[in-house]
Amino acid sequence: MKILRLHPLMTMSLLRVQFGKLLHCNVTVYLQNQHVAAFQTLREAGLRGEELLEFYIDETLTLREFEGAIQEGFNLDIELTDDQGRPFSSKSLQLYQVAGGDPGKKDPPSLDRLAEWLLEISDSPTRTRYNLPIRELGTGLGN
Repeated sequence: MKILRLHPLMTMSLLRVQFGKLLHCNVTVYLQNQHVAAFQTLREAGLRGEELLEFYIDETLTLREFEGAIQEGFNLDIELTDDQGRPFSSKSLQLYQVAGGDPGKKDPPSLDRLAEWLLEISDSPTRTRYNLPIRELGTGLGN
């Protein structure tokens, strides 16, 4: 089950990251028909409440139904968009169709995996090209 977590102090940038991970799409938030800037918080965009809110995502909802549920439940005017920020042309798509992503597109490696990979190559005995022998240099005082 996918859970959307909203907090009044969350910025639009963090919200976009969360939508990217959960639904493989982007989101645009509006306040009085104007785009909300990436550094603004959800409180500034109209989110009611002071605590962390969780919304269980029903992936059988259409885009229109999901956007309406967020607007009614949290007073946020959102629009789901593709990776380039263009609104989906069909609001009757179901969330699971959007969340499926592009089968040919690979997700970028996570930071955890990148850290593991860096540790692996640093401990690897095959890093000889980085361990070039250093010839001893004299002090330059007659050596």
